[in-house]
Parts: sequence; C-alpha cells; structure tokens
Amino acid sequence: MSYFVAIVSFALALLLMKKWDKWRHWWIIAPLIVIGAGAFANTSLGAWVADGIGGILSLPASLAGMSASLIATALVVILTPLVIYGYVHDHKADTPELLGTIALPLLFLVATGPLAAQGAGLFDSAASLGTSLFGGLT
Repeated sequence: MSYFVAIVSFALALLLMKKWDKWRHWWIIAPLIVIGAGAFANTSLGAWVADGIGGILSLPASLAGMSASLIATALVVILTPLVIYGYVHDHKADTPELLGTIALPLLFLVATGPLAAQGAGLFDSAASLGTSLFGGLT
C-alpha cells in the first residue's frame, strides 16, 4: 500500500508541476511530496535506501569518532528549518526544498539507529523513537 501511495502522490505532484500551471502552488505540491516521501520511507526499498545513506554517513562519522545516527540527527535538525524557510520565504516549491523534503524521512530512519538496517518502516521508527533515544543515551 505504501508503494501505491508513494507512486500516486509523486506522479500527481509531477503532473501538477509540469502540466497544470494553475495548480502549481507550493502549498499544493509540498504536502504531496511529504506524503510521497513518508510513504516511500515506509517501504522496504525506502529502508534499503536509508541503510545506504547510513553507510555513506558512517564514513565521515568514523573519521570523527561518531556514529552515523548522530550525523543524521544533526542533518535532520539543520535541514528541517531550512526546508520550512525555503517554502515560506519565496512561496515556491523549488528543487532544493523538494529534495530536502524527500531526504528528511530517510535521514530520520538513519537517525533512529539500526531500525533502517533491519527493514523497519518510517512509522515503526517514529513509534519507537523514545526507546531508541533512551537506549542510545544509556
């Protein structure tokens, strides 16, 4: 079901951006991209992509003596206000804002720790965020 929601919302957003100029407002496109990105991150393919992002982030993390989860958390904390500011500032759904919106759920999966590597979805990770944070602190 998540695949279907992701495909439909991304296709609808693409159609609105390319074909129908009347409906090409950021407040219509952004929620469709958020729904599609969340649905994609909830799939097994999204968990696999998040695991790849975690592998890429683990390279600089190992050089600095940190974990990839910590870097992903920092990226989520930095990227969230930047994406919101990008939408609100110029009232356009530009490419950097759209890419940031798609990357946020995947980075969230990496930030929650080993859940993405085990194939858990975004909503399972969000549900167990408190336990993951508490376990990481101890």
